[in-house]
Amino acid sequence: MIMPAASHSWRKSPPQSHPGESRSSGRLPVFLISIALLSLLVGVFGVFYWLPNRIASSSSANSAHEVLEATDASATKRAPSAESDIEDLDAEQLARAKEAAADALRDFMRRQKALDEKAVSEWADEPYSEALENASAGDALFQNQQFEQAAQVYQLATATLDSLVDRSDEVLEKSLTAGEQALEEPDPAKAKMEFALALKIDPHSEAARTGLAQAEIVQKVQNLLGSGLEHEERNDLAFAHVDYSEAVNLAPDDSGARAALTRVEGKIAEQKFNRAMSDGLNALHRNELKTARSAVKLALAFKPDSAEAQNVLAQIAETARLQQIANYQKHAKDLESDERWKEAAEQYMAILAIAPNVVFAKEGKERSHNRAALSHKLDIYLSEPGRLASKQSHNDASTLLKAANQIDNKGPKLTSQVLALETLVKAAGTPVPVQLRSDNLTEVTVYKVGALGKFENVELELRPGKYTVVGTRTGYRDVRKDLVVAIDKRPEAIVIRCEEKI
Repeated sequence: MIMPAASHSWRKSPPQSHPGESRSSGRLPVFLISIALLSLLVGVFGVFYWLPNRIASSSSANSAHEVLEATDASATKRAPSAESDIEDLDAEQLARAKEAAADALRDFMRRQKALDEKAVSEWADEPYSEALENASAGDALFQNQQFEQAAQVYQLATATLDSLVDRSDEVLEKSLTAGEQALEEPDPAKAKMEFALALKIDPHSEAARTGLAQAEIVQKVQNLLGSGLEHEERNDLAFAHVDYSEAVNLAPDDSGARAALTRVEGKIAEQKFNRAMSDGLNALHRNELKTARSAVKLALAFKPDSAEAQNVLAQIAETARLQQIANYQKHAKDLESDERWKEAAEQYMAILAIAPNVVFAKEGKERSHNRAALSHKLDIYLSEPGRLASKQSHNDASTLLKAANQIDNKGPKLTSQVLALETLVKAAGTPVPVQLRSDNLTEVTVYKVGALGKFENVELELRPGKYTVVGTRTGYRDVRKDLVVAIDKRPEAIVIRCEEKI
């Protein structure tokens, strides 16, 4: 135990008689008494002038040990002398008083050791220092061989230490309570101090150990939050996120750490949102709609409720729609230029499926359908010119040609069709010489022309078309033949005779 340095002065105990030693029956010679007095004066001088200077240079703990050692030595170094047979009751009383003072000192030192192990100077420094000062005063009394007074002073100092031992449990509870309150504030530095003190008072306190660990965590969390805030203020959000995340991992229930992490995650999301929106708008301006759409959708992932992103996404969709319409329109125009009217109509219908009220698409659809129908009718007459033999078909073809000729910018195909049909219509209106031969016995009739009667050879002027020639004769089976008069092509002579008798 460490005690304040104190001056000790004690004198060795006078020689004491030991059991078994013989007593002198008479008084000692005067010269022996003189020698004894001289020795006593030398001892007193040593105690008061030499011993205090030696003791003052050592620590109080060493002083206490020296006091005890001096006590033990005085009990064992009592050398036999010629005066051993002198009865000295005062010396025996002094020895007993000295032993009692030494016992009191030992009690004090045991209390001191126990309290030092509880770090008493950290929670009761003033009464503890007062007890040590009392003990030092006791040392001084002991060294002056005022053993009874020394014992009383030691006992008083020990009583003070006993009160501190009793108080240690209360101090322990107060420290634990103060530590818990500091954690709630939170003041981790104070909490660590309180729990550390509690742990010194009771090294086996689980509450103190747990509280100290919690205080360490709170301190780390505060450090991380401080570091994160510095990063956040410098806009180093990635570093701030790392600090706040670690703080939340250390203290999942810490509302401040969670709020900080949520805040910086919001800022990071805002940064990413702005970056993605910028990329999307730039791509939109470059007309890179696929890239723009992907970028804005990414922005919505960071900010799902963003009206701005939704508007840009709608703008991209509208741009894509208009672009698609423009593509259909261009394709339709190309098909019209190639006079592929049916396919052009399909392109216009695709536009109307996207935007039902687009005027040019409605007009293009109608125009393409009409031109496709015109082309189809022209192709029918051109592929089947025999139809023109019919007066109605001939008239219809003429009307069709009139409609076709009213079209501006006909195009190569329509022009070719019109010219070809005009030729056919004209040819279909021009009679073709047709030679008929018979036997002058058969009555010959040409449907659509009339009865020709009997003849051997006749030539008719027939418009191109399909005719039926019928021959009749009494007593003979009728004869029927088809006559096809082609346009601009003279047919071979037709022979019609009834030669099979009935």
